[in-house]
Amino acid sequence: MNAAVLIGCAALLTVAITGIWRWATGLAGLVAGLALAHLAMNAPYPSVLRAAMSSNGADSV
Repeated sequence: MNAAVLIGCAALLTVAITGIWRWATGLAGLVAGLALAHLAMNAPYPSVLRAAMSSNGADSV
Protein backbone atom coordinates (compact mmCIF):
# COMPACT_ATOMS: atom_id res chain seq x y z
CA MET A 1 0.00 0.00 0.00
CA ASN A 2 2.75 2.45 0.93
CA ALA A 3 4.64 1.71 -2.24
CA ALA A 4 1.55 2.42 -4.34
CA VAL A 5 1.05 5.77 -2.61
CA LEU A 6 4.71 6.63 -3.09
CA ILE A 7 4.61 5.75 -6.80
CA GLY A 8 1.33 7.63 -7.23
CA CYS A 9 2.72 10.76 -5.59
CA ALA A 10 5.86 10.59 -7.71
CA ALA A 11 3.72 10.25 -10.83
CA LEU A 12 1.56 13.20 -9.81
CA LEU A 13 4.62 15.37 -9.33
CA THR A 14 5.47 14.90 -13.02
CA VAL A 15 2.15 16.54 -13.94
CA ALA A 16 1.83 20.31 -14.04
CA ILE A 17 -0.05 20.81 -10.78
CA THR A 18 0.59 24.03 -8.91
CA GLY A 19 0.13 25.63 -5.55
CA ILE A 20 -0.81 23.88 -2.37
CA TRP A 21 -1.70 20.63 -4.19
CA ARG A 22 1.90 20.18 -5.35
CA TRP A 23 3.17 20.70 -1.80
CA ALA A 24 0.54 18.34 -0.39
CA THR A 25 1.46 15.67 -2.94
CA GLY A 26 5.16 16.04 -2.17
CA LEU A 27 4.53 15.88 1.56
CA ALA A 28 2.32 12.79 1.18
CA GLY A 29 5.04 11.14 -0.91
CA LEU A 30 7.64 11.98 1.71
CA VAL A 31 5.53 10.52 4.52
CA ALA A 32 4.77 7.40 2.45
CA GLY A 33 8.46 6.97 1.65
CA LEU A 34 9.46 7.28 5.29
CA ALA A 35 6.75 4.83 6.33
CA LEU A 36 7.90 2.36 3.69
CA ALA A 37 11.51 2.69 4.85
CA HIS A 38 10.42 2.17 8.46
CA LEU A 39 8.51 -0.98 7.53
CA ALA A 40 11.47 -2.30 5.54
CA MET A 41 13.93 -1.65 8.37
CA ASN A 42 11.71 -3.42 10.92
CA ALA A 43 10.69 -6.38 8.75
CA PRO A 44 11.53 -9.74 10.28
CA TYR A 45 14.19 -11.53 8.28
CA PRO A 46 14.16 -15.28 7.81
CA SER A 47 16.52 -17.05 10.18
CA VAL A 48 18.84 -18.06 7.31
CA LEU A 49 19.28 -14.45 6.24
CA ARG A 50 19.71 -13.31 9.83
CA ALA A 51 22.41 -15.93 10.37
CA ALA A 52 24.19 -14.97 7.16
CA MET A 53 24.14 -11.27 8.06
CA SER A 54 25.43 -11.84 11.57
CA SER A 55 28.20 -14.27 10.65
CA ASN A 56 31.77 -13.14 10.61
CA GLY A 57 32.47 -14.78 7.25
CA ALA A 58 33.59 -18.13 8.62
CA ASP A 59 31.48 -21.11 7.71
CA SER A 60 30.32 -23.09 10.70
CA VAL A 61 30.11 -26.82 10.14
